[in-house]
Amino acid sequence: MSVRPSPYRNDPFRLAAEQVVDAIMTLVRPEVERLIEERVRERLPESSPWMSTKEAADYLRVTPQAIHARVKAKTLRAFYDGGGKLRFRREDLDAGMRPWE
Repeated sequence: MSVRPSPYRNDPFRLAAEQVVDAIMTLVRPEVERLIEERVRERLPESSPWMSTKEAADYLRVTPQAIHARVKAKTLRAFYDGGGKLRFRREDLDAGMRPWE
């Protein structure tokens, strides 16, 4: 069984369309990459190593109640800020993601 070449491979309209698409991509790509980087930076957590209970829950993709349960069970280290609210260090959250030992 032989494979027949596509009758459209040498089609001048197809070749022209491919050239147009390539030209558009060359023009648009830098702006799209810039927009993507901007959106990623907007969604990244602040550079502070400290997180609130909600931020910690979002970071670990669990509920705030699960965070409180882990603090109560002493499997997650927490600190109190001056206003009596729990704060978590990013490194402690990362360590808590390791398998239970």
